[in-house]
Amino acid sequence: MKAAVYTRRVYAMEKELERMQVSLPMYALQDIGQYYARDEVKIVAGRGMKYNGRLLSYYDGEKIVLARNGRKASVVLHEVAHSLAGFAAGHGPKFMRHYCRLLVVAGVIGGYALEALLHKYNIRVPVKQIRLDRGSEVT
Repeated sequence: MKAAVYTRRVYAMEKELERMQVSLPMYALQDIGQYYARDEVKIVAGRGMKYNGRLLSYYDGEKIVLARNGRKASVVLHEVAHSLAGFAAGHGPKFMRHYCRLLVVAGVIGGYALEALLHKYNIRVPVKQIRLDRGSEVT
């Protein structure tokens, strides 16, 4: 599958996931991001990066910039997953393994609910990697 098609599917799934969440203050998002990021990743408020007419949050290799419309737990965890998987991973399987684990371990969504959401958008991630207890470590 082409990377662009897969990325569109991931963004569509995330749009639905974001509707289930409330916006959080920056200090809470910084706490969430710094707890799960391996390295010292700085998390800052910013304008975001323009993509298809929307301003999106992003990770630039040193810091996570959260756009005003992306101040939700799943967004910061998405960017933390990029920091863990590396730039070369894009939105592919390695990134999705990290992202799904972070979502479940952080309590943003349960493993079965996430599995249903992934299935709805035809995103393939091995089920055993997303059905974790809340006490599991992210690896």
